[in-house]
Amino acid sequence: VDDDEAPGNAAGLANQLVPGKPPEFLEGIRAQMLQIVSEIEGGQSVTGVEVQIGRKRIDYTLAVQTATGVEDVLVEYKHWTGKISKDRRDELVAKLTAQLNGFVDNARSHGNDYHRLVVKWPAWSTLDSISKGRFTLVFRALDLRNAALPPERRITIEIDRG
Repeated sequence: VDDDEAPGNAAGLANQLVPGKPPEFLEGIRAQMLQIVSEIEGGQSVTGVEVQIGRKRIDYTLAVQTATGVEDVLVEYKHWTGKISKDRRDELVAKLTAQLNGFVDNARSHGNDYHRLVVKWPAWSTLDSISKGRFTLVFRALDLRNAALPPERRITIEIDRG
């Protein structure tokens, strides 16, 4: 995996599967790994795994053929599910906000040239309604943040709720 000179650290993802981690964390890592394999098997060009974008790491990157050429895409995969406690939800909202803001701020700066951010959340429908509402507010604020950037730094944001 590391011999192809793709950015990131695919082995780092596998190294997170260690005893003692909460079961839901391990389930999320496994789901993310399966999603990456599915992308590859589906013919997508995965160009990096656990790639550093500014001070944050994106789950993986793609090179997607479009009508006008190849588009570099950031993909953040979420597997948060079920009924989330208020404290845990507050923690996850803060984490998601920091992650996504960092990706938008750095996607087209510091030598990066990503034009799209996709948040894949296939288990979205299993979330409780309060969590869905709070995470949706994060996405709306992200759109406003992106719109406030200079035009040459804006990216397309796609939320895939499965």
